[in-house]
Amino acid sequence: MKKFGLAVLALAFVSTAASAGTWTCGADCDPATFKGIKWEPSTKCVKPTLPEISTKTSKAYNDSANAANVYINGGNAYFTCMNEELNGDFTAVQTNMQETAKIFFEKAQSEFKATADDISAKLDEGLKKLNKK
Repeated sequence: MKKFGLAVLALAFVSTAASAGTWTCGADCDPATFKGIKWEPSTKCVKPTLPEISTKTSKAYNDSANAANVYINGGNAYFTCMNEELNGDFTAVQTNMQETAKIFFEKAQSEFKATADDISAKLDEGLKKLNKK
């Protein structure tokens, strides 16, 4: 199983934030398309603790209802936190992939230009030789 911290998935992920989740590309994942990739949040987002429910007395019931509300509100905060983390991780991955693609493209373009310039120079040299004859 390959684990990636964050960044260009197919190459090597480097964590760019302390709260970054983890991208995992295991046996069922295609690194060419990222189909089957898994994301796991960091420990930044805290899952609420499941309350104990008691209906033995009116006070116990009211305390349980309050604890249930705290749990539900905590769940809302937990999922908001995870959503923000996931969106941040996804944006960072996209940015890193775009930067990697740009570097690749610029290198390929530079190499192609150098080859084209070399071909042009050889053709110019050949034309000069032909014109001397």
